[in-house]
Amino acid sequence: MPEQVESEENIEGIVIGAYAVLDGYYASDAINSGCSNWQFGDVVSDDAYKGGGGTGDQNQIHLMEIFNANNKTAPLPVTTDMMSQYNGDLTSLKNSIIADCVVQGVSVEEGYKRFEQEGGAEWSQAIVDSLNNK
Repeated sequence: MPEQVESEENIEGIVIGAYAVLDGYYASDAINSGCSNWQFGDVVSDDAYKGGGGTGDQNQIHLMEIFNANNKTAPLPVTTDMMSQYNGDLTSLKNSIIADCVVQGVSVEEGYKRFEQEGGAEWSQAIVDSLNNK
């Protein structure tokens, strides 16, 4: 691959190829590859009309237009009282420790020691136990 970027002609071709999909004709599914995503924004918000040869022409877009594209209710994520109680603090603690390890040069061992001292291991175990008891 490195030899392919050694000439100006090849670099120009790579750049053209990278931006080529933005014209709305990618592979054989041109209607769904436009960079504007008009079917998800304009058609759904009533700024544009799908048009075409009736409701069967690009039926998926017609279903979005009448707000019936995905009428299956998504399952709710599993949660517990323990997750509600500890997850925010646990995430903040983990992010802080990771930042210290990456930016401050704190060792992983020191980071884990802090995680245990500040309750992270206990909170994690409480969440796991609550999920296992569901």
